[in-house]
Amino acid sequence: MDHGAPADDCRFHPGALRNIQGFDTHRGAGSLEQITWLGFIGHAAPFFLITWGTHFVSSGVSGLLMGAIPLFLVVLAHFFLADERLTLPKTIGFLMGFAGILGLIGPGKLLNLSVVGDALWGELAILAGGLCYAIHGITAKRLGIDNPLKQSACVCIAAAVMGLLSAVAVSPHGLFGKPQIAFWAVIGLGLLPTAFATLLMYRLMERIGPRITWCQFTQSCWARPSSASN
Repeated sequence: MDHGAPADDCRFHPGALRNIQGFDTHRGAGSLEQITWLGFIGHAAPFFLITWGTHFVSSGVSGLLMGAIPLFLVVLAHFFLADERLTLPKTIGFLMGFAGILGLIGPGKLLNLSVVGDALWGELAILAGGLCYAIHGITAKRLGIDNPLKQSACVCIAAAVMGLLSAVAVSPHGLFGKPQIAFWAVIGLGLLPTAFATLLMYRLMERIGPRITWCQFTQSCWARPSSASN
């Protein structure tokens, strides 16, 4: 991807939080509008933001910032999901979880966070991508899961169309001239940490109901290796 590609091409709209509350939860996730929204907020937007951001920060810092997804999620769930209110034990648990992520990655990564220049914009882009994941989880929960396989397929297809259009606009030459390993990498990332992770998340969400936060933990674990590979 071009390092100079403008982030506005696939930016996260500041009105997205209002869209969560505005969805008709009785219609389910079958309408084109809702499938498109889930594809955008859960795939196209965060993939662009995180990939762009990792051009300017290290993979370790990326992993640390992606670890904030569950923290975003627990706060949003408190306001938008009646059965996921924030409690003291839950708050302590998530803070301990984040501390665990920090311990695995290394506390020294905090010292590598930048407050100026391109690195700062990269960090903000990764955080915005993580927020997109959290909003996707809340939206999907509010809409309900009718058929996990069908929904994940439709959402991934919608996201693929948006991603392809964005890629053509930003980098028309795409993978032309790239080694064969690049094509296998794209296929692998598309099947495992994207399509399979989406299906897994929707299936878990369908079965465990309000405990959506654990579903998002699963998606976060898939997203961090993807971002680190960039």
